[in-house]
Amino acid sequence: MEQNEKNIKKKYEVSRHHAWAGSILLAILLAIRIFFETSNINEYNQIILLIGFFIIVYMLISLILTYRYRSSLYFDDKTINVTLSSKSSDYLKQNEKYDKNLAKIEKKKAKEKVKTLKKSK
Repeated sequence: MEQNEKNIKKKYEVSRHHAWAGSILLAILLAIRIFFETSNINEYNQIILLIGFFIIVYMLISLILTYRYRSSLYFDDKTINVTLSSKSSDYLKQNEKYDKNLAKIEKKKAKEKVKTLKKSK
């Protein structure tokens, strides 16, 4: 499952990169077109329109893939380690019948910590 999450995260990052690249390419093409218009060169209009069409299709595909792999934003790479203090470990050694109850309490604390971390994001 963890490998799948990393794979989806990579796909999201690649799609996001291509969406940004497409927007930059479109901006450059627009700048070239404006340059040609101000220079009174009108011979390249059809070529610029064709290239612009392909860049727009490229951007739309990248944006769709970015939307598709957006679930990788919800994956958390951090793991939470719960350690017991020396007092609580001594207590566990002395009173074995409370062992299960204390473990349950520690587990609940860890779950609450995970919930608060998820809510904060």
